[in-house]
Amino acid sequence: MSKRPLVTRSELRRQKRTQGMKSERAVKTTEQSKPVQQMKENSGQKKAGHFYRKPYQKKEEKSVSRSKSNQRSREMNTFLMKSIGIVAVLLVLVILAIIYL
Repeated sequence: MSKRPLVTRSELRRQKRTQGMKSERAVKTTEQSKPVQQMKENSGQKKAGHFYRKPYQKKEEKSVSRSKSNQRSREMNTFLMKSIGIVAVLLVLVILAIIYL
């Protein structure tokens, strides 16, 4: 029996290089084919997404400000207070009419 190894280190290095080149080529081809596949898949998803998506409606700009809302609430407050006062006066008149007539 010889003490010599069956495969030398230099032969192993050469084999690794050739395998590395082959695997790099395989990786490049799979990487090139992946975007095409992803684009096909994404286009199908986009079509389905557009079909089921709620239609986009542009929202109108709101021209509401605090000062306008405060002014509106003051106007409503004065209107309500006036109407309550009028109803109270009418109630008093009805009660007085019932008592003295």
